[in-house]
Amino acid sequence: MGETKPSAKKTYDLLAELDFNTSDSKSELLIWEFNNIQYQSNTNSLFYFYFPIVAHILYYKPKFEKDILG
Repeated sequence: MGETKPSAKKTYDLLAELDFNTSDSKSELLIWEFNNIQYQSNTNSLFYFYFPIVAHILYYKPKFEKDILG
């Protein structure tokens, strides 16, 4: 997916670095890249790709809930 959608590759790279000490500016960049990925609107796409990424981000950065789920 990263080869066809550059935002997916950037999101994956930023997710690998995400932890409790990640700066807000880097977290905002991650959320921006994540929101630029155009997922298919079918249930499987959301279940297998969208929700795991959202759960991972919100585990470390719950204050960005509105930015992701808005």
